[in-house]
Amino acid sequence: GLLAENVCQATCADILTSALMEVDAWCMGEHISGLQLVGHTHDELIVEAPDDQLICVKDKVEAIMRAGPEWAADLPLDVESWIGGYYRK
Repeated sequence: GLLAENVCQATCADILTSALMEVDAWCMGEHISGLQLVGHTHDELIVEAPDDQLICVKDKVEAIMRAGPEWAADLPLDVESWIGGYYRK
């Protein structure tokens, strides 16, 4: 059981890291003032964006995270996200 758990957690970490790098590259390439990936937790990405871009940024980050890395193309991934003025758990 412990081996399976470790393999699962490592795979999840790799998927999150892939999304983290993709979202960061997208944020840096967009040239939207105030748009930046500011952090992450064990299963979340935290992005700051201007108020007038929130829905667009939310949709793009969700799309990147749902796509997953190439090596996991057939893995069904889903995302929950929210918009708020401060971080909450």
